[in-house]
Amino acid sequence: MTVDKYTINRTVYLGEQTMFEIVVRNTGDVDLKDVFVIEAYFDQGLTYSSFYPTKGIWTHIINNQNFDQFNLRGTLRVGESASFIVVFDTSSEGLKTNIVTAGYDNTVYVNSYNETEVIYKHVPEIPLIEIPEEPGKPVNNETPDEPAKPVTPEPQNNELPATGNPLVMVLLALIALGAAGLRRKD
Repeated sequence: MTVDKYTINRTVYLGEQTMFEIVVRNTGDVDLKDVFVIEAYFDQGLTYSSFYPTKGIWTHIINNQNFDQFNLRGTLRVGESASFIVVFDTSSEGLKTNIVTAGYDNTVYVNSYNETEVIYKHVPEIPLIEIPEEPGKPVNNETPDEPAKPVTPEPQNNELPATGNPLVMVLLALIALGAAGLRRKD
């Protein structure tokens, strides 16, 4: 059996969360029951927040030694792995170490650790820039007696111009040409 702990975000700003992925593998030749992982140690400035499974069904308890313990439901078969992500809040700067132990059948067999660097994020103050008033422009502080009336647009004339006479003329010309064409064929 092996347990590996990977830091997902190696450097975080103070106040942010850091995450570790914990992977348990069955490298032996028998299936393992009652597999567990215990958060055995983590530096001050790290506070357990939450976890979520990524492979397998895991549950979280506080064990008899007051440690966070994660239990795998079911059996870890030969050659299989199971994993979850654990999330910590950060409350102080520095290099933070986190150690887990893993085992099965109530016996601890392997350990793993990883580190995260928590740094202070300096946010510079941005000075306010005062914009001076333009000289020479008079300031009008008077209030008008009447409120301004809204401007209503002028109605648009959407009528088409009268084209009746030219249209009648075109129709008469076409009829005349058609009649002339019929007379010539006879």
